[in-house]
Amino acid sequence: MGVRGTEAQAVRAALAEAPAWTTLEGPGRTHAIDVRPITRAPRVRWHLADPEANAYARQDGVLGGPLGLITARGALAITVLDPETGAVRATTPVTGADPATTGGPPISLAGEVMLLRLDNHAQVRAVHAWDDVDLHQVPLQVARDEVVAWELSDPLTPPGKARALTLPRLRHDHPMGRTGYGEGLLLAVGALGPGVTKPSFWIGDSLALHASRELVLASLSCNNVNSSRLAALDRASGAVRWTAEGTVEAFDAQGVAAEHLGSVTLHDAADGAKRWTHVGRAGPDDHSRTAVRALGADLVALQVGVPGGPRDGPRLLRLLDRESGTVLGDAGPIGWDEPVALARDVLYRSTKDGVAAHARDGTRLWSLDLAALARAEGLTPSPVHALTPMTGRLVVKTRDGTVLCLEG
Repeated sequence: MGVRGTEAQAVRAALAEAPAWTTLEGPGRTHAIDVRPITRAPRVRWHLADPEANAYARQDGVLGGPLGLITARGALAITVLDPETGAVRATTPVTGADPATTGGPPISLAGEVMLLRLDNHAQVRAVHAWDDVDLHQVPLQVARDEVVAWELSDPLTPPGKARALTLPRLRHDHPMGRTGYGEGLLLAVGALGPGVTKPSFWIGDSLALHASRELVLASLSCNNVNSSRLAALDRASGAVRWTAEGTVEAFDAQGVAAEHLGSVTLHDAADGAKRWTHVGRAGPDDHSRTAVRALGADLVALQVGVPGGPRDGPRLLRLLDRESGTVLGDAGPIGWDEPVALARDVLYRSTKDGVAAHARDGTRLWSLDLAALARAEGLTPSPVHALTPMTGRLVVKTRDGTVLCLEG
C-alpha cells in the first residue's frame, strides 16, 4: 500500500516478499529483521493518534512491512495502515469477543494474509489483509493429547488434511489448547474444538509449538524449572533431531536460543550443538532470569542482572557477538516491559522519553525525545509500547495507541 501501482498483483506480490514483522515478537520471536537500519537521528514522517482506543487496542503491537502495517485501533478493530502516510486502508472487526473485556487474537502475517488464531472459538481465520476479504477457515478439532500440523504453503487457499506429530516423552499437562504458526506451517496442540471450555488461567506445565523452515520446536515450560525441556523435530518427517534443557526464547534458520536456570544457550538448529552459554547473574544472590531480548544474524541482546541493583529493579541490556557469545558492550538498564528491536546490527530500544539506537558495542547512535514532540502537538506524552523496524524507518506505537513512523 502507498506505493504507486501497488494495486497491481505483481507489485503487491513482490512487496509481500520483502522482510516484514510477521508476529508481535518479530519472525521466530527474534525481535530482529534484516533491513537497513537508521544510524542517524530520524524525523517523524507521520503519526496517527487513536483517541478512541480501548485498553486492548493500545496494548497491541504493529505487524507488517512495505505492503502495509497492521495494528488494533478503536474498540479493537484490526486495521491496515499505509506505511507511506499512515492512512487507514482496511479494517477487520474482531468478531466473537467483547472488546471491553478481552483482547484480540494472536495474528500471524503470511505475505498478504492475516491468520487470526481464534483458539477460543476453535478456528483459524485467514483474511486478505489489504482487501479485508475472508479467504477460508481452519476448524480446530484436536484432542487433549494430540499435536497436529497443516501445511499452508499458499495461505490464500485452504490447507490440506492435518497430519499428526509425535513428540518425545515430555512430562506435561496442557489443558489450554493452543495454536502456533511459522514458515507456512500451522500447528495445534491439546483440547481444541467447538464446545471445549478453555480455562482463563492455568498454573502448571505449558507446551508451546513453533515452526522454522526445517524444524518444529516443542517447548515445555514447567513450574519445576529443572524439568523445562525442548525438542526439535524434523519438519518433513516428524523425527526427533535433538532435545535440550530449557525453553525456546527465540529461533531462526541457523539457531535456537533457550533459557534454563537463569542462563541462555545458543544451539545450532541442525543438530542442537551448543555454541555458547551466557550466565547473566550479577552475583551469587541474583536469582533473576537472563532473557533473550533480540536474536539477530550477527548480534544478540540479552537482559541480565545489574551488579548491586535491587532484585526486582531494572535489568541490564547486554550485547553479544552471535558467533562467539563474546560480550561486546552494554546499552544501559532496561525494564521487562520496555521494547527492543534489531535492524541488522543496530539495536532500537525505548527510553524514558522516547527511543534510542545503539551500535553493536552499546554506543548510543542517536536518541529522539518523543515526549517533547507530543507536547509540541498538544498531546499528553505516552511511553513507547512497541517497535517495528522497516528499511530506513522505525514504526513506534505508544501506550495511548498513537502510531508514529520515524525515518532516517
